[in-house]
Amino acid sequence: NCTVCDANAKQSGSCPAGSSADPVTCACNAGFIGDGLQSGFGCYQCPAGTYQVGGGCARCPANSMSPAGSFDSSACLCDAGYTMQGGLCVACPSGTYKAANDSSCTACPVNSYSLAAAAQCACNAGFSGEFDSCSICPNGTYGPGGDVACIPCKTCDVHAIPKGNCPVGSGVDGMECSCKFGYFGNGAVCIKQVIPFPSLVNMTPASLFCVKPNQVVDMVINNFPAFYLSDVSAAFQVAGTTYVIDAARYMRVTMTGNITSNVAAVRITLPVAPPNENSGTALFSLSVSLGTDQVSFSFTNVFVPYVVGPPSVDFYSPQSVYEGTALSVYVQLSLLRPLTLGSDVQAKAGTKVLGSSAVSLVSSDLDGTNLLVNVGAVTGAQTLFVVLSFLDSDGNRVSTGNAISIQIRAKPSPVLLQDTFYPRKGAA
Repeated sequence: NCTVCDANAKQSGSCPAGSSADPVTCACNAGFIGDGLQSGFGCYQCPAGTYQVGGGCARCPANSMSPAGSFDSSACLCDAGYTMQGGLCVACPSGTYKAANDSSCTACPVNSYSLAAAAQCACNAGFSGEFDSCSICPNGTYGPGGDVACIPCKTCDVHAIPKGNCPVGSGVDGMECSCKFGYFGNGAVCIKQVIPFPSLVNMTPASLFCVKPNQVVDMVINNFPAFYLSDVSAAFQVAGTTYVIDAARYMRVTMTGNITSNVAAVRITLPVAPPNENSGTALFSLSVSLGTDQVSFSFTNVFVPYVVGPPSVDFYSPQSVYEGTALSVYVQLSLLRPLTLGSDVQAKAGTKVLGSSAVSLVSSDLDGTNLLVNVGAVTGAQTLFVVLSFLDSDGNRVSTGNAISIQIRAKPSPVLLQDTFYPRKGAA
């Protein structure tokens, strides 16, 4: 039988009846590869993104595409968002775009923007619509940008306090709504509080320590209907840091009464405490979720630095004086909890017990404490130990020991430096 060419091949020669030889040859059409024979491999079209080169299909350069059956590199056109530069398809810069059929990058229309390699631009925030006809969002609405329609800004409930505004061209909702006292909700909807507001009857202790974990706060609260701890959330904030308390684990509530009139004994164990440098007033917040109602309650307590153990004497002056001197000693201390006027400071100079009025507080904070100790007149050559003692955070009395030692020196006899007097006679 004579050769039969593939449907996508071109035939050369013919094979009339009675032929003694087969003169037919087959060659695949442009954009196809194979042997061209119907009985052989046939002819296969080069897929999209390639083009025919000799007997094979070559891939188009990066960021370009060609239709199926392409047979020349010129069929590879840059993708949308890319343009031809120096034989390469490079990304259009931000602020421009290029559609698939365009030949070059085009600047974005007014009130629109794009990132690099963009096929089209998008409306700026505060505008809406197709990028080539962006319209500004009117007063009382805002637009996140793109083709998203302008969105009405938040409308506050009649029982809410409005804050902010939404002028023409707003990109975000500038309205804030907070429910008035006696109402709760998200501000857009405020529901009247039907459960009485909690009130604190008493709380112990009046202050807490920094650093020290597992401290206990006991309170009696009126109208805090915490029937289930799973409905309770608790936290405290100090120095800008919020500490969340796992109510189911660290709270105990004993309640008497009903949902509208009750007394709750609440115990909170604080699993952590702030570091000493974050000492100060802490705001505690408790809330109970009761279906659509929520009861919230807040109170304050104070975290004070927690320092235990003996203080360190960093500096003192003077270190020696002559006997008969009215001695005052300036002392710098560290590793000591901050003192206040009236702090229980005790002082001794040798065997002499000094009164509380003999110690003056110059300054005191976490970085150090400065004191002035008025010892009074000192007599007799000796080594005088000035001992200061304080109560640490655990209530234990700690002292400076013999760290402050002052040498009391005998006053020297007068020495005549020159046996010459002037004038030798007459009135002086």
